[in-house]
Amino acid sequence: MPGPVEIFRLNYAKADLDHVQEDDVVFFFMMCQLHNDIAALLRIVFANWPDPASVEPVAANRATTCFLAIRTLAGRLEEGWKSIKDLFGLSLRNYPLNQKSQASYQTLRAYFGTSNFIRLLRDNAANHHQREPMREAWRLLPNDHEFTDFTAKGLGNTVYWAAENVMTANAILLAQKFQPDLDGRDALEWMIKEVSSMSNHFMSVTTGYCLGFFQTHLPEQLKKMKDQRETVEAQPAQGEMHGVEFLYGPADVRPEIANRHARRAAAKKK
Repeated sequence: MPGPVEIFRLNYAKADLDHVQEDDVVFFFMMCQLHNDIAALLRIVFANWPDPASVEPVAANRATTCFLAIRTLAGRLEEGWKSIKDLFGLSLRNYPLNQKSQASYQTLRAYFGTSNFIRLLRDNAANHHQREPMREAWRLLPNDHEFTDFTAKGLGNTVYWAAENVMTANAILLAQKFQPDLDGRDALEWMIKEVSSMSNHFMSVTTGYCLGFFQTHLPEQLKKMKDQRETVEAQPAQGEMHGVEFLYGPADVRPEIANRHARRAAAKKK
């Protein structure tokens, strides 16, 4: 079991950044948000990593959530690179990266400077849901391929697993454009490793950049951070985490949400 996680609070006011050029402040927060988005999506991936030992509907639900996060992550990485590729070089003059972060930046620059799997996944299965790749995947599935869907009274508990099969076949075809010898689960594992690896490089860059920003503009607050330490309970290791698989609640949550809004509106009138 992993040990507790140490957290350090860095407190600062908006006025503490009044002396910083507004473009630098905006870009700083863009970098912070990019880091948050990537980290959050990775947590979803690892918390829903498909478990072959799971009951079949549970495994299907986890896999659906995991691969949705992977596709969304691909889109976020591609858009993140577009946001930073031009501005980042200018900002480096004021906030130089450490050696590790600089190496990650060069890796990203080389990766996104040419045809790559992340961009292909983003264009065909994430930000854009193209018909032709799905058509190709459908045609390549053997006629004896068995489909299963899992329906439930709760809207959020229904999993159309057959569609996920076709989407997965689509993703495998995209992966095979870069790894033609891989198939099936091997191709899926390569896809996850590819996106996760580039995600780690992004977070190395964002962390290095933010540290340089803090050291330049918030040195006193950075010194005080050492005394703002706390710990959180030990977190499960990868493979032991479990996301929300099925929702417990009414068969259709929409009436409950409507009733909640009605109660709030009535309370305001009082």
